[in-house]
Amino acid sequence: IEIGEKVIANPSDYVLASNLMWCANHALNGNLRCGVPTDWATHMIGHELTALFDIDHARTLAIIAPNLYRVMMNEKRDKLIQYGKRIWQLAGEDSEVAHQAIDKTIAFFHQMGMKTKISENTDVDISETAKIIINRFNERGWKALGEKQEVTIEKVEEILLASY
Repeated sequence: IEIGEKVIANPSDYVLASNLMWCANHALNGNLRCGVPTDWATHMIGHELTALFDIDHARTLAIIAPNLYRVMMNEKRDKLIQYGKRIWQLAGEDSEVAHQAIDKTIAFFHQMGMKTKISENTDVDISETAKIIINRFNERGWKALGEKQEVTIEKVEEILLASY
């Protein structure tokens, strides 16, 4: 959040780019998740969009994540509140903080030039796309995803439909 806009404005700045890559490396190398349950459902759904429509992975995360948070609000509420307060310095009623954290995230993605809807990235029949992805997940036995296995096939479909 601190350097994103600067990297976009000056992508050849080695110091900025190296700091961004350092942050990305730590986000994915496992250090940040030590002792903390992690939810890779956003990635799993996003990989399917990449496979079907050649939308790069970062863009699929920007599409799926906010809608996964909205659909899974009850299950992710506490973490969204923590995220809203710690990252976005939001204050107020907890429920509102959770919703505002999602809105702030979407605004940041837009600021970074990311589109946050499938329809902004490709022209597809979302109901057919959802069926294809659900079928693939069923074939793999992925009936429930997430840190508590609460992202069910039905939730995946709801997330995809909301992402259109």
